[in-house]
Amino acid sequence: MKKTIIISAIGILSVISTQTHASLVELDLLALGCPTYHDFGIPQWSYDFDLGVQFSSIDHVFMDWSGEITGGLAKHIDGNPEPFSFSIAIKATLGEYPDYRYAEHWGGATTYPDPDSFDELTEFIEGIMPWSNLYDGKEKIKINTESYIMSGVVYLELGNIKLDKANLVIDGTIIPEPSSFMIICLGGLILKIRRRK
Repeated sequence: MKKTIIISAIGILSVISTQTHASLVELDLLALGCPTYHDFGIPQWSYDFDLGVQFSSIDHVFMDWSGEITGGLAKHIDGNPEPFSFSIAIKATLGEYPDYRYAEHWGGATTYPDPDSFDELTEFIEGIMPWSNLYDGKEKIKINTESYIMSGVVYLELGNIKLDKANLVIDGTIIPEPSSFMIICLGGLILKIRRRK
């Protein structure tokens, strides 16, 4: 009887421990204090997050964001004096420089002076930082504006970005909590004992 219970316990534990499941974990950055307005006069926003879950693997990480990008305006110092519009970007980074990954969305040049609307799921670009850094569900995320550096121009307007939504989305395999393992194991053992009686 004891041997059966021990073997059952080992079997249940091994089955449960392999039953990790793929899932999407989403973090609302605006709810955590990320500003809805960004321009080049505002410092980058950063947040050390803890998702409260652990991963055994991560397949993809995205920014699910939407809003409006108003492009900038510049003119050449020499040559053509006519002002021209240029695109700017909203950029999200995970990790610290130089070991980080980033996602960015550019816009604003073609619609200037009107804003360029976007609603996009942008995947974080492969970088030096391995996804295993995120396995514990903890990391630092930063949001800021980005622009091309152009020589020989004078910047008349730098542009700005308004965010309506900014969610970090992680597509990975979550490891169930140890307490969940124990509850399910105990439940399985109790059922096994009752069936034997």
